Order: sequence, then structure tokens, then C-alpha cells
Amino acid sequence: DGTRTATSIRKGDVEAFLRHIEEYCLSMVGLPFKLLDKKPEKQLMFERRKKLSSKLREESNAKEILELSTAILFQQVRGIAVFGEEISASLIKVLMSDKKIPVEVGICFQEASVLLTNGKSIPHDLLDKVKECGLSKDISSHVMD
Repeated sequence: DGTRTATSIRKGDVEAFLRHIEEYCLSMVGLPFKLLDKKPEKQLMFERRKKLSSKLREESNAKEILELSTAILFQQVRGIAVFGEEISASLIKVLMSDKKIPVEVGICFQEASVLLTNGKSIPHDLLDKVKECGLSKDISSHVMD
């Protein structure tokens, strides 16, 4: 059927291996593997961010605020759409190491994530900061109050 398997890749052929991973493995586990560079895809990402931002503005649930804000920031910084339940903890670790994310923003998200993970509530002022960051047009130049 023309399906390429790992065994059909020549030893040392890194490009073939990466193509195989992109085509067959990453999508199975829900990991993105391509940056967007086409106009329709960019428009789709713009619309997605608008919808997520709209949902975030209306959201009052702490867990959802953290999830939405994290997904929006990841899309803004990495140009990649992510989805799924309870992905914020993993993404926050990646975002904290990104130079585009101000240190205080990363700390804010990390604190919120740890509180939720430990079954504690997020204080309103911290939750407001997370939401504000998620709604920021450019997080790299965002200043925390």
C-alpha cells in the first residue's frame, strides 16, 4: 500500500527518518510538526486566536483560564496551534524557557499551574494576570502590573 515504515529507512538517512516521524508519529500523539507559512493557514490561526481570546474574555473557571491563556501564548510565541485537555503544565515549561516570554510572565503561569496541580485555588489577582497575559497582543513586550 506504499506505507513507509521505520524499517524501510536506510541507516543514517536522517531526512527520511524525520519525514517518517512527521508523517506517521507526531500526529498520532497530537504534537504539531510544521510551522505555518501559507496564507490560508495563517488566516486560520488568526481566526483560532480570535475565538480563543473571545472565549477567554468570558471565562471565569481558573483551570480554563490557564488552559486558554497558555494555548494562546504558545500559538503567539511558537506559531503552532495546540489543543487538548490539561496541556498547560507541559506547555508552561516550554514557554518559561522561551526568550520571547518575560520572566515574570513565566513565573506567573508557573505559580498558577502549581496551585491548580496541588488542588488549590488561584488567587484572583494572579488569575487576572494570567488572563491579561493570554489576551495580550504581544507578550514579548507585555509589562506585568
